[in-house]
Amino acid sequence: MRFFYVITLMLMTFVVYSCTSFSKPLQIETVRIESIDVNKLLDIQKSKGSTFLAEWANSSINLISKNPDAPQNSRTLSYGSTSDYEYSYQSPAAFTVSGMIVSTVDNTEISWDEVHTGENPATNNLAFVTWADAFNSPFEDMVFIPGGTFTMGSKFNKDELPKHRVTISGFYMDKYEVTVAQFREFCRATRRAMPKQPNWNNDRHPVVNVSWANAAAYAKWKGKRLPTEAEWEFAARSGDRQYYYSWGNVKPVRKRGGNIADESILMEKRNWKIWKGYYDGFVYTAPVGSFYPNQFGVHDLTGNAMEWCADWYQADYYKKSPNIDPQGPAKGSHKVLRGGSWNLSPRKILTTKRYYFRQDVVINYVGFRCVKD
Repeated sequence: MRFFYVITLMLMTFVVYSCTSFSKPLQIETVRIESIDVNKLLDIQKSKGSTFLAEWANSSINLISKNPDAPQNSRTLSYGSTSDYEYSYQSPAAFTVSGMIVSTVDNTEISWDEVHTGENPATNNLAFVTWADAFNSPFEDMVFIPGGTFTMGSKFNKDELPKHRVTISGFYMDKYEVTVAQFREFCRATRRAMPKQPNWNNDRHPVVNVSWANAAAYAKWKGKRLPTEAEWEFAARSGDRQYYYSWGNVKPVRKRGGNIADESILMEKRNWKIWKGYYDGFVYTAPVGSFYPNQFGVHDLTGNAMEWCADWYQADYYKKSPNIDPQGPAKGSHKVLRGGSWNLSPRKILTTKRYYFRQDVVINYVGFRCVKD
């Protein structure tokens, strides 16, 4: 394994244990540790569908997933960093970074996909690991979104008011937006016409120009469904973290961001409203997974393709929305979309921003992803 600027860090450690059973998410147990003067955030993914997560905040309470009956198997590994804030590392059993050891508990070999840094608290460089969860998914390219309660809505637009508490049951969500290749397979199997794709597409780009009806039909064909907008917002905001972008409440940096209206788009569209100083490297859509996932392990929830949701749109729905698993109005004339897209500026890609189109609308910046109970 190639290393860049190899450093072994063992400041303070805690161990995240993982089971290989894909039957249900691991249980969460609370532990307490001392503070750690470090400035790193870890997003760690395991090859078989399990995602380890960690977040920094000004607290010393830690939530970790573990199997208390399993034997320990912890081998410390070194790592190195590159200028792009990525890490080189070894597998399989464990590694140490910024005071954290992640390990298997049953000698199962792990293939690590990615480790990278994130933001620190804006007002304090003294960061603490506050939680780390491991969630298993039995479904290919889906991650489990644990249920929870969060504050939905914002003050930025009238149809996002009032801010209200909503409880969401756990569900599985596609890691990536549905791709051109995946949708083509569906069209061939169901003998329907493939929607015309823009010139800049390839098989790994999100499929666009898809109507709501075709998106819903694809989801049903896969044994899935479209997400409710409450589920979508809960996933995009990483639960109750009040993130306005899927990567957090900070300016995007390199892959810690998304495919949005940036400096790159000015090559094609002059005088466009953009996120000044940010280069995502794509004028139009990007291959899915080009940017780091959010803290649930989901990619491209901010930007790339705007995503259809299951709900009918109603401007004042939040005033009467149920507080447990809201499904949207019973009827309407337009469907909700979320997430912004490759051509939208910062205020238009917020995780709370609600869009709505007729079901038959097809546009070169609208796609979708699926969920499953």
